[in-house]
Amino acid sequence: MIFLLFKNYIISTLYSIEKFESNLNSFELNIKVTEIAGVKGEWNFDLKLDKTNKVENKVSFYDEQNLKDINRIAIKTNYTPISMNVTSISTSEFSTLMNITIFANQNGVKDENKIEPKKDISALSSEYNDPRWSEEEKFLFEVKDELGNDLLSSEYTYTRTDWIKNEKLLFPNFSTDNKKIIFNIYLLGENNEKELVGKFDLSIEQSQNKDEKNKLDKTESMSNGSVIFNVPSKWNVDIEDKSVNMYTNDSYGDLINIQLYEYSEDESNKLKEKYGADLEKIANNNENYKYDIKNAEKHKEISKSKEKIGNFEGYQITYTVLNDSKWMKQKDFWFENNGKIYIVSIFSDTEISVDNNISVYNNFIESIQFK
Repeated sequence: MIFLLFKNYIISTLYSIEKFESNLNSFELNIKVTEIAGVKGEWNFDLKLDKTNKVENKVSFYDEQNLKDINRIAIKTNYTPISMNVTSISTSEFSTLMNITIFANQNGVKDENKIEPKKDISALSSEYNDPRWSEEEKFLFEVKDELGNDLLSSEYTYTRTDWIKNEKLLFPNFSTDNKKIIFNIYLLGENNEKELVGKFDLSIEQSQNKDEKNKLDKTESMSNGSVIFNVPSKWNVDIEDKSVNMYTNDSYGDLINIQLYEYSEDESNKLKEKYGADLEKIANNNENYKYDIKNAEKHKEISKSKEKIGNFEGYQITYTVLNDSKWMKQKDFWFENNGKIYIVSIFSDTEISVDNNISVYNNFIESIQFK
């Protein structure tokens, strides 16, 4: 094939896609351009991304045996001090993700490392009603590698409306030769002057160690013997005739659940008769899902789409509901095999717990086999 280039064009207006979210393991994005710098024509661009064999390394900065943060520090603000810790750093061939947790007080910081005023304000304190409690605090988050190269520089607005906030910082990958990440936190003044109020020196050498706790190293089957699957031996696993429930406490102490349910032939036929064997309709009319949405103080539907996980093509719903000041997150994946309908769910009282264990969920589904 011969390509002839007759003329170079400068694109004066470029429309960019800054964020593209997909729950699929792989996707193809086709972009068609019909005009460049006033010149009409047709240009086609294809972008393919395959996450099927994504390798992700994670280092956790949490002491699971003593259930406490390793690197929690006090942070100065314009009002009472807060505190922060980096919980984990995950690297893949696509990007680097840093999970941080911000706390509305210094509780959890060693006494000798607390800053004035050292008193921790509780919800019962009169100071809790001080108008400054709800004021915005503006920070600059800066991430560098050990050579001083900039990885991230992003402003962040903080309020104490939530006692605990889990945030994600996403930035490009860095050289594999680097063994350390420096995370600087600056407090911004009225004229954007910077004051360094916190610093993390984070070793990432241990990021090559796999998370043994979540390794699916044990083969099990439903009590009726119809379904075989792999589970983590370090999780609790309850198995019945038509269901599997595996659960554990994550690094934050929050309970995370992954459940598989098999609808009997009669149950599956009733659903298909009612909704025409349409997994999308079956998923959206599931009584548990409708109950969660109806009874929540607030809810957000994050995504609904067809999805393929392993060998199973199905339909997924991911959503969050607010109850008792907690945002519970759940993902349901529906698929059909040999005339029976199956649902695999992952859920927790915190969004970050689901996000951090989604690879366990996917690996569990991929391990499912039928006799």
